[in-house]
Amino acid sequence: MTEQPTPDKPRASIIEIIATGYKPTNDGPGSMIIPRELRINGVSVYSANRDNGGIKVSDIRLGDDMVTVNVTLVARKLVIAADGDLDEEAP
Repeated sequence: MTEQPTPDKPRASIIEIIATGYKPTNDGPGSMIIPRELRINGVSVYSANRDNGGIKVSDIRLGDDMVTVNVTLVARKLVIAADGDLDEEAP
């Protein structure tokens, strides 16, 4: 059984960059894909270039035991606050 994440022990995200509707071939133009969907932990999210030429991954770094990825996302709402200041009913 997988251990559930907690605030003290978060879990790394699963990042999927998907070319939906494509089945690549082994060679030629069909061997290239243009990803247009970005999923974080299985949830499709908007990236800055999703509908305008694909998804841009600005940086990938290979560490000792992890990979980090930077992407630019489009946010509907951004909250930066202390845990005790969060109020779900505020606009």
